[in-house]
Amino acid sequence: MTQPLPAPAILHGPIERTDAAGQLVERAQFKQGTLDGPLAQFRPDGGVEREMHFLDGKLDGPFTAYGADGSAALRQTWRGGILHGPAAIYADGHPVADMTYRLGKLDGTMRSYDATGRVTTLATYAADKLEGETTVLRASGTTMRVMNYRAGLLDGETVDYWENGIVQRRSPYKAGKLDGWVLAYDPAGKETARARFVQDKPDEAATGAPAAPGKSGLMKRILGS
Repeated sequence: MTQPLPAPAILHGPIERTDAAGQLVERAQFKQGTLDGPLAQFRPDGGVEREMHFLDGKLDGPFTAYGADGSAALRQTWRGGILHGPAAIYADGHPVADMTYRLGKLDGTMRSYDATGRVTTLATYAADKLEGETTVLRASGTTMRVMNYRAGLLDGETVDYWENGIVQRRSPYKAGKLDGWVLAYDPAGKETARARFVQDKPDEAATGAPAAPGKSGLMKRILGS
């Protein structure tokens, strides 16, 4: 009579996995067959590729992915299998962006950086959508543009600035579309042009502009194109 095969052992405790050549590929911690504790994955050269932590089979705690040089390329925070908490992206050891997640969605301030580590953009998110002010900065550190969002759409005034801090242009938006008077100024703050828009279309009665925006000198001055 054929004897039944023994039931496979339930993984419990520290486990190491190697490739055909005996090179360490992964080190993990199990609890009664479920990932529970730290897990590390390794490159062929032996360097750590990823580090993370599990609780009851779900990602929970810090997650870090590393570049070929060994520096962090991505840092995240997980809770119960969902992104929740601070996160950051890096390139060659330099920050590219940092942000915060809440229950799997971007929520809070997101900062973007250039190669020197200087902040280039400050944006605010709520439930994965832009909400409130987003500020774009020049290499000099001065403000170039401030935009206002509601539920991911431009809503409110977008203001562009000259290098000297004087307002260059004011553009009102409603639900993602230009709506209202767009005003342009010179570096001294003197108004140089204005045009009225209704739902992204120029109001010819107010501006005298042709129906196709961008084809008149006035529209080019107003929109900066």
